[in-house]
Amino acid sequence: MSTLAKNVLIVDDDSSYRRLLKNVLQQIGARFEEATDASEALKQISKSVPSLIIMDINLPDNSGLGLLKKIRATEETAKIPIVIFSSTTSIELIMLLKRIGITDFIVQNLEISKIQEKLEKILLNS
Repeated sequence: MSTLAKNVLIVDDDSSYRRLLKNVLQQIGARFEEATDASEALKQISKSVPSLIIMDINLPDNSGLGLLKKIRATEETAKIPIVIFSSTTSIELIMLLKRIGITDFIVQNLEISKIQEKLEKILLNS
């Protein structure tokens, strides 16, 4: 795999999913930061704007939807690629997320090789 010296922010309250994503990102050579909720994510973003955000849409303190809208509403962060990594499969929600401007949607139970392939492609193009 290629080395991607890009910084990725993982936003998920589930430590097992964060661990899975960290392993995938390490395989493709990307650096990463973690946040467990929307307020922590916003603090991380204010310190260092990531090359990519991978986030769950179901977050404890603030819906992922609220976080997504805040990221898209700020000029500095509006163009960051955002991948939703969620167990939610509601077509209506996915369509809403696409209208708000997500880059991709990955279902959490997708095989690791497919997750890695999608993330590497997004990072190479960002």
